[in-house]
Amino acid sequence: MTCILQNLVVFQLLLGVSATENLQQKTVLKFNQSIVNANAQLKKAGFAYGKSISPLFSGKPVNVKLVAQSYVNAITTLENVERQMKNLNVPQSKKARAFYQSHQKFLQGQRKMILNDFAEILSIAVNPNYNLRTRKTKIVPILDRVTKKEKGPLSELSKAQVEFVNFYNIKLEY
Repeated sequence: MTCILQNLVVFQLLLGVSATENLQQKTVLKFNQSIVNANAQLKKAGFAYGKSISPLFSGKPVNVKLVAQSYVNAITTLENVERQMKNLNVPQSKKARAFYQSHQKFLQGQRKMILNDFAEILSIAVNPNYNLRTRKTKIVPILDRVTKKEKGPLSELSKAQVEFVNFYNIKLEY
């Protein structure tokens, strides 16, 4: 009878460990997916903003109201993402903290880009004193600068995510 009780205790302990591991795996997956979702929201807002100024590149005027709306939407999206990330449950590992910190650095870059570069583009795109050619000439270097500035933090974020998913043995789907 004692052997049966010992086996039952061991089995219950194993169930407890399994439940803890399962909870940790869910936390890890939710953490990763939250960052992926946040980046998807930012990307969608950025593309909408880019689309709103795209007529300039084919020699057409922009819809000023649409450009302004997409700019406000980019700011709102950024603020929502920042709020979500502050409330995020970060798994207790160096790799998770490194991934989170890398994402925070990425968000700081996104904030600067939206509040500074997007604002500068907006002011040029809607300035009635500039003709279409001048607007395009002034905006292209800003877009090039934004692309270059974004590459470093995005590369660091991707590297941190790979290290995180490898540590937790998560398979990513693209």
